[in-house]
Amino acid sequence: MRLLLLSGAIGLAACQPGNGYNDGPREDHVDPGPNQIANALVRLADTAVDAAEQPIELRVNGIWADDGLWYILQDGGDWTAIAEIEFGRPAYPMTLYRMPSGVQPSDPDSFADLTPDQLELAEGCAILFERTGPGDYLGQTEGTDCTSSRVDTAYETLEVVIGDSLIWSRRGFDADGIQLWGPQPAR
Repeated sequence: MRLLLLSGAIGLAACQPGNGYNDGPREDHVDPGPNQIANALVRLADTAVDAAEQPIELRVNGIWADDGLWYILQDGGDWTAIAEIEFGRPAYPMTLYRMPSGVQPSDPDSFADLTPDQLELAEGCAILFERTGPGDYLGQTEGTDCTSSRVDTAYETLEVVIGDSLIWSRRGFDADGIQLWGPQPAR
C-alpha cells in the first residue's frame, strides 16, 4: 500500500464499440465502475448539491490505493469519514469508516502511520452503487443501521447520484423513522 497525495484517480472508458453502453462484465478489461465513481466524486465535489438542489460543502481527497481506492470524505463541518471504493465486487460498494481520533483530515502527515486495518467500520453505512447509464451511478445506504453522531438522530441515510452533476444527500431520522433533517427525497 502507498500513501497518495493526489485528489483524483485515473479513469477508464466505460463504453464498448457497437451499441454503446453495456452493463455486463467483460473478461478482457478491468471494470471501470470504481474508477468512474472515484473520478466523479473528486471532479464534481466542488459543485455538489443535495436533493433539494442546495449547494453543499463536500471535500474528497485521495489517501491510499491498494485493492481499492481510499478517500477522505468531508460533508460540511460535522461529518467526516474514510471511504474505500472496492474493485471486483457487484454493486460497487463504498465502505465507510469512522475518522480516527487524532487524525486531521486536512493534514496528510496525520495519515503517515495509519493503515486501513486500524480503522473502525461505520456499521450499516456502506453505500452500494449501481450503474444507471454510461458513467451514471446511484449509491445509497440500506436500512436503519447507520448510526448518527448527532444526539437527536437515531440513524442516517446517504444517497449519492453521479452523472453530469453530483447530488449528495444525507438525511437524519428518529427511532420511529421520521425524517428530522436533510433534504426531502424526490417523489
